[in-house]
Amino acid sequence: MRPSIAGGEPGAERNDPFSLRILLVEDDLLVSTTEEELLGEMGHQVIARATNAREALEAAARDCPDVALVDIRLADGDSGLDVARALLSRFQVRSIFVSGSLLAGDGGGSFQGTFPIALVYKPFTMSSLRTALVLAGDVLRNAGAPLAHQPRALAGNQAAARCIG
Repeated sequence: MRPSIAGGEPGAERNDPFSLRILLVEDDLLVSTTEEELLGEMGHQVIARATNAREALEAAARDCPDVALVDIRLADGDSGLDVARALLSRFQVRSIFVSGSLLAGDGGGSFQGTFPIALVYKPFTMSSLRTALVLAGDVLRNAGAPLAHQPRALAGNQAAARCIG
């Protein structure tokens, strides 16, 4: 079950009641290490790192993140856009794109169906990352009803049901 961002798992102590459990999907080790350090300084928890689509989906199924930070171009030729679509449809996990490949026509593909919470350009600043995460917290706190754009009903989606409730 995905812990509530307002309180975490029952019995778990959290310093910040609005800290997020984050899945990092980034194939550059230096960038993901920097992101993880900054996220920790902001009071968030990186629950898993992934460098490609397979690792990201396995981590989401296992760890039930609140949100994913996703690069658009990943290892093994994978697309972060496809990862974001799969995270949303399978696990109801929204994404924040953190990428240097955010411009149309750069080979990144279409954003259709990804419904990102935010787009953060590389090189990013701590301020831009913090703003995106504050927005993510607001979106998640206010998401009491299923998303209007949910690609399929949760009924029959056991992976999503396990993580959200």
